[in-house]
Amino acid sequence: APIVRRESSAHLARTLTAVIAEHPTLSTQRALARRSGIGQRTISRICRGEASPRVDTIERLADVLGVDVAMFLRRRRRIR
Repeated sequence: APIVRRESSAHLARTLTAVIAEHPTLSTQRALARRSGIGQRTISRICRGEASPRVDTIERLADVLGVDVAMFLRRRRRIR
């Protein structure tokens, strides 16, 4: 599966951290790890912008958190 590019890692980190903090039942990385089956260490690295996760990992996180995966994926803008 494709991997998120480094320039999108900061966006993903900010967005995932905010969504976790605001979630009514999965407001910790540990709770999200348990529910998603993704390691807490991996989630922590994503939240710090230190990981470039595969798209299927991001899709699983979005599904478990009940958000659209598009909010985690940043489109690259073309310079005209």
